[in-house]
Amino acid sequence: MNRITYFLLFFVILLGFSACNNKDNATPNNQTMIVGKWNMQKEVYVEYVNNVKQIDTTCIASDTVYSNVQFNADKTFKSLSIRFSKILNVSSPGDEANTSGTYTVSGTSFTLSESIGGIYFHSGGQAITGIPVYTNIKTTAQLNNLTANSMYIHTENDYTETVNNVSTDYKVTNDLYYTK
Repeated sequence: MNRITYFLLFFVILLGFSACNNKDNATPNNQTMIVGKWNMQKEVYVEYVNNVKQIDTTCIASDTVYSNVQFNADKTFKSLSIRFSKILNVSSPGDEANTSGTYTVSGTSFTLSESIGGIYFHSGGQAITGIPVYTNIKTTAQLNNLTANSMYIHTENDYTETVNNVSTDYKVTNDLYYTK
């Protein structure tokens, strides 16, 4: 082979290596992909009281029930959940829940400082006749799927509620499905 052929071969190989190191072609990581406003499409809500399943329901977002979460680049978030009620065929806000806090995401590790609101609104059971005290509070979150346009988060909230010296253990799981 002559020198020109060797030079061209060397140039093509060098060009190939530099293309492989181009950061513009890198796949975005979870920290950058999660940033933005996400609209909940579906929530699977399960509640256990003293280790006995009490509620197992799936809610689908609609014109009268919706929820969203805004993840910001500064690692803060805010979620909003609204259920409208119809009185005399006029929609008005019936229930609203707001939460905000901080989050971290690194690879598959995901933490939230507060729970994200959902579209299931529990109407409550018995009347509380004392001031509840909450202990043993544990919240976990998993970011199970994140793409440019969809996200699936699994959360678990465990706590003990004590009213008038009677303690009740609760576990609530949520599977939250979002689109951007």
